[in-house]
Amino acid sequence: MQTEIENAANFWLKYVPDTVVPAEKKETLRQALINALASKYSGHWHLDQTNIGSGYRSMSNWRRLDGSFVQAAEQSGVAVDLLERLLPRDIVLWCDPYNVTYRIGDYGTVYTVYEDKRGLLESVKKSMAEKVSKSNGDFVISAYTTP
Repeated sequence: MQTEIENAANFWLKYVPDTVVPAEKKETLRQALINALASKYSGHWHLDQTNIGSGYRSMSNWRRLDGSFVQAAEQSGVAVDLLERLLPRDIVLWCDPYNVTYRIGDYGTVYTVYEDKRGLLESVKKSMAEKVSKSNGDFVISAYTTP
């Protein structure tokens, strides 16, 4: 979870220039955002089923600034209204186990910020194994033949 959260925080803070928020204060903001996200995601991080809780783990500055930003800004002494102006609008970022992605606008393309392919593959393997173990063992084999 830590790697994904750090990548999410770094993604957002690239929009905060050092000329507006000094580097030390920006690092304090980054750490506060990481702590806020870790606290928020605790209990909502499912390594076996990575889509569960994805909506809860999304962040945006769509209509209003996400509460995690507000909390981090207040803890680090950065003005909330400054973050509202600096952070892009119409972007949604999802911080999920093994990947961090974002989309611009309602119908935009989804872009990857971070991805752990090995972790995703292991998650899919576990999920499939669990589904097979829960099945009742009734398999239907069918063949399609042409006359």
